[in-house]
Amino acid sequence: MYLQAKKYINVYDYDASEQQDQLVVNPKWKEIIAAADMTDIAAEETGVSIEVNVAYWRKNNAVHKWFVDTLNNGEDDCQEYYVPRGHLQELRNLCKQAINTKDADLLPTASGFFFGSTNTDEYYWNKIKDTVKKLDRVLSLPENLRFYYQASW
Repeated sequence: MYLQAKKYINVYDYDASEQQDQLVVNPKWKEIIAAADMTDIAAEETGVSIEVNVAYWRKNNAVHKWFVDTLNNGEDDCQEYYVPRGHLQELRNLCKQAINTKDADLLPTASGFFFGSTNTDEYYWNKIKDTVKKLDRVLSLPENLRFYYQASW
């Protein structure tokens, strides 16, 4: 279960280009292309998308169920889905509420192959607490990032 942050780096630095008569190649783009060892193959007409895993869960079926229900109307098809920042805030708040009230019905478990236990035991509550920590960090990241969730079984 992965939450990724994605960011698009434009090939041109339009701020620098406004001050000159011609387009200026973005130095960040150059660094990324060089670091990926793709200098000789990258087209200089387009930017580059960077994606980084910002959260990872294992056998946290309650959180997975929440993502599936919220992002894909309950259909678990292992595809990647855009997650608005507001949804991540909603999940964090729901986790906190479940912890504070000890109400596991707020984040019900789901059964399935590779999903782990459906008991709402200490393991369940530790996974929910861990989710709050992960989402606190993710929500502190820059506003210009786009988030995507995907699970692979």
